[in-house]
Order: sequence, then structure tokens, then C-alpha cells
Amino acid sequence: MLERMRLIVKFRPRVLFSIAAAFATLFLTSPAVSAQGTVMTWTVDGEKRAALVFSPAPTTSAIKHPVVFVFHGHGGNMQGFSQKAHLQTIWKEAIIVYPQGLKGRPMPPDPQGLRPGWEFEANQTDGHVGNKDLDFSDVMLATMKQKFSVDDQRVYSTGFSNGAIFSYCSGLSVARSSPRSRRAQVFCGSRSI
Repeated sequence: MLERMRLIVKFRPRVLFSIAAAFATLFLTSPAVSAQGTVMTWTVDGEKRAALVFSPAPTTSAIKHPVVFVFHGHGGNMQGFSQKAHLQTIWKEAIIVYPQGLKGRPMPPDPQGLRPGWEFEANQTDGHVGNKDLDFSDVMLATMKQKFSVDDQRVYSTGFSNGAIFSYCSGLSVARSSPRSRRAQVFCGSRSI
């Protein structure tokens, strides 16, 4: 565990605080926004995976863009969460990625994993999840780096509720391939998300 904690890089508290504060404020107070991103799909560890991706207007390859992975809470979905959080309307220069969680990720309020969500720990044995969601995070980041001009020093991960817990786990995973990545978790609960 100590070795994993060492993977967490020093971060700029103001940047993370700003992302978390803006995310929480906008998520809890703003109306829904129309989703117009691109759905990207993968097959990872034998499972069909998807994410709704909002990218900035094409620029030269000399301009590097930040990437923000935004994970919905347990029972949520990428489309609804992108409309509620709408980080793509706030940070238009960033590549915003809203991944879709899957059923079969047991949590205390949903022990059978009947609603979509995320693993809450590495090598999760509940539901035989293993590291499938962490592997998905690695594949998404690799794809973003292939498709877009990504600033490796500005790779962010955030989420709501179960998505925030997974954001922490995925941040450890992302730190392996982007050592200067950042995470901002928003922990709160709601049955309506």
C-alpha cells in the first residue's frame, strides 16, 4: 500500500480545489445541458465498454490539451452525468471523458451489482471484477493519447460518489502512465444520481 501511495504525485492544491469546487457547485446547482459528444467504444477484458468524449476544436499538434476523466456514481450513466456535470461547457480547451460503468460491480447498497458502477478497490473480488475498470481506464487514456494531442502533465480524474471512489483508484493507475496526473474527488451521496 505504501508503494502505491508513493505513486501519488505532489499536486497543485489550488488546481484540484478549483476543479472539485466547480464540479460540486455546478453539479448541485445547474440545469441539464444537451450532450453532443462522441461515443467511443472498446472491448476490454472481454467486456464491451464505452465513453462519451468531448474534444476541443482541432488545433495544431503543438497545442497540448488536458484530459479530464469524469466517473458517474453507482446507478448513473455517461449521458445523464455529462448533462448534469457539463464540464465540457466550462473547460472547452480540455478533452472531457465520461466513461460508462457496468453492472456486476457490487456495492453495499446494491450487493448484487444490478446497477452500473465501478470497482471500489484494486483486485476487487466481489463480483469477480478484478481490475477490469482499472484496465478500462488505462485503455481510455492510451486512446486519448493516440487520438488527441494530450498534455501528460494535465491528466485529471474526478467523479461522484462511487465514481469518486473509483477516481481515486484509477488515479493510481493513471499515475503509472502519466506521472504528473491529478485527481479531484467529490464525495457525496444521492439516490437520484
